[in-house]
Amino acid sequence: MIGCYVVIVGEFDETEARLLSTSLSTFAASTIALVCGAAWERGRLGLVPPLGTLLAVVALVVSLVLIWGGADADDETYWKVLGTICTPAVASAHASFVAMFELRGRFWLAPLAPYALNTVVTTLVLLAIWWADVAENEPLARLYGTMFVLLVATTIALPVLRRLEGPADDEEPPEAPTRFCPNCGEPLDPAGASSCAACRATFQVELTVP
Repeated sequence: MIGCYVVIVGEFDETEARLLSTSLSTFAASTIALVCGAAWERGRLGLVPPLGTLLAVVALVVSLVLIWGGADADDETYWKVLGTICTPAVASAHASFVAMFELRGRFWLAPLAPYALNTVVTTLVLLAIWWADVAENEPLARLYGTMFVLLVATTIALPVLRRLEGPADDEEPPEAPTRFCPNCGEPLDPAGASSCAACRATFQVELTVP
């Protein structure tokens, strides 16, 4: 809300710029934490989701210190530390997102590609942060661009493959016992009965799962 107010009616002075930066930083950290939290709740990737959440919180704190003048904005080392924290946080969120697509059929190896590309891109970014020679190396920059495009492409392909795979063979229709008579609407006793004591109708309910 603060960020919306600054964009709509603000004049973008120093304080408003800080408020907007704070909103954007909080949004980014929250997004990473939500994605990692979803994978963490489902028990995917072990320590990666909680580590990503922790790094997101630390990155937010470091960013807020920088935004509100608690650190020297011209300090190159501080920016490198911030980048070093943010990079694996984003990588953890991406890996957690990939883990949400549990492919168990013919495409079960597909998630390995984005996992591997994630590792390569993260490594290249960290090298570029700390070694200027790497960042200024044109072949490595081209390699980074290529790996990043492949990373995006293989990640986008996952929901498509999940759709093509269809429902897993071991998925069973959920149990949903009939509780009311489909003829007169009276409660069934017991739930799931195939006849109604009130109207004496008999019936069979079939549950279809898409």
